[in-house]
Amino acid sequence: MKTIFPILTRLACSLLSVFSTLASVAAQTDIPVSVRAVTPATVGNPAESTAATPSTPDGAPEQPPSQLILQQAIQRLDRIPSIAARVRHRVQLFDQQLTGTGAYEQFDDDFGRKTRLELRISVGDRPTSLLEVCDGRFLWSHRDVIAIDDQGDELPDIRRVDLRLARRALAVYGPAYMSPLQPQITVGGLPLLIGQLNDAFVFGKLAETKLHGVPVWVISGTWRPRALERIWAAIDQQQDDTERLSAKDAAERGPDQLPAPFPHSALIAFGKDDLFPYRIEYL
Repeated sequence: MKTIFPILTRLACSLLSVFSTLASVAAQTDIPVSVRAVTPATVGNPAESTAATPSTPDGAPEQPPSQLILQQAIQRLDRIPSIAARVRHRVQLFDQQLTGTGAYEQFDDDFGRKTRLELRISVGDRPTSLLEVCDGRFLWSHRDVIAIDDQGDELPDIRRVDLRLARRALAVYGPAYMSPLQPQITVGGLPLLIGQLNDAFVFGKLAETKLHGVPVWVISGTWRPRALERIWAAIDQQQDDTERLSAKDAAERGPDQLPAPFPHSALIAFGKDDLFPYRIEYL
């Protein structure tokens, strides 16, 4: 277990942005199975719900209700001057389940957006942690027991990223420079995280239910074709030349063929009143 633990924690920390559950203080268990399907007419009819409902501005092309909810959630989250939330996460990684808790903080000032994410992770009886802090210019990260030196000792991993250099690279190489598997909550906060998920997934299904008594909109979707192509390309780079597929075969691969632990779809539960993302799941 000593040798596999750092490997598991390294994989877990790199995928926590993907296989995570963002919860409010009240969220403690899974979303109930019984949900009611929502149609555009239902979303737009105030009589169906006293909670906030998305709407399309006059003269704008009509959009699917799920996209309206996403866009309004991003706009509302971007206007909030400060956010503090408890975080619970559960990751099923191969035959190991990683669970933990943490906290997320976000606030804006005259110099930009500041974020802080702290997660405590348990693999069996072995604890580890992840801490990321961003001041808008630099992103610092500290991960316990994430590397192994030449003597086999476990070492922490400490990094600093200059976001100005990262943005220059993004401007040169475009969205392909970013991995669809690692949306960054600490770089741009919750609004950017939801926007990156929308860039990676097509959210078309919409339902409504209650999450521990809180009315929520539940939207779900599958990978966008371009994001899926980038994932398959990254997988192929790790394969031997004899195992790589032809361009024709690669184009025919769908999300259901992704190997573990890659998710096939995503789900977000937004509060009806505040459009806060109380839960994010990767399925």
